[in-house]
Amino acid sequence: MGNMYRFFYVILLGALINSCTLFSEEISNRGKVKYKTLEGMYVLSDLDTGDVDIRLDLSDEEKGLLEFSFIDLYIIYPDKKEIHLTRKASSIKGNMLSFKTKVDPVIPWTPKNPDLYLAKAVFKSEKDGDSIAVASRRFGIRKIERRKDKFYFNNNPIFLRMCGHEYESFLNNLDYDGIVKRLRQVRRYGFNSIRHHSHVPGEEYLKAADETGVFIQMEIHGRIGTDLESEKFKKSRKDWIDMIVIGRKHPCTLIYSMGNEIYKTIPV
Repeated sequence: MGNMYRFFYVILLGALINSCTLFSEEISNRGKVKYKTLEGMYVLSDLDTGDVDIRLDLSDEEKGLLEFSFIDLYIIYPDKKEIHLTRKASSIKGNMLSFKTKVDPVIPWTPKNPDLYLAKAVFKSEKDGDSIAVASRRFGIRKIERRKDKFYFNNNPIFLRMCGHEYESFLNNLDYDGIVKRLRQVRRYGFNSIRHHSHVPGEEYLKAADETGVFIQMEIHGRIGTDLESEKFKKSRKDWIDMIVIGRKHPCTLIYSMGNEIYKTIPV
């Protein structure tokens, strides 16, 4: 750390980002009820046991679906094998639904082989069996942990070869194919990770990183100070939470940074 400033990185390990998960496809109006995108869906997984926990964090309106529907749950493996599970949620706590199952075999996500599963939840009417809402997301199974002074990925030590900086203004000029081309070039140069400078990449970028096997460090432009009631602190806190909600959906997410150039005189 320099005398003028320091970077403060936080790596969230364990179940929070142990895998990634679901985003939803918006469903158009059907009858008198309007269905929203189910953005609160994510998956926790265990590389060692194959346990998978698909979670749906529903709004009050979305929770109303449960009164007149059942859920078909599908998991499609990287080799295209499909498992179909028709079931009710394993547990419901408040507005959080949890569906627990296993995958076998466990095919891990790695930078060299970024294999992705596909999870899909289809809400169907109990009256006629018609589909009334759908949520789906590719997800990867991987494990991140620290053992003493070493960083482990999928039970093996890993060394990060990181390049940067990615800026939002530049990335806005790239479409999905342009992002994929850029990430593949990063891999050809021998890097396995990218730092985003005071920036949280969007869904398209993270999807491309999932599919090309590039680790991502995302970063808010944090303004942390002594006044916990200040608007700057409140905004930084919200940005931090929003970043985690986005990042936990993707196996490429490795590091969450609280900010750039946080001076040593600012308490954290």
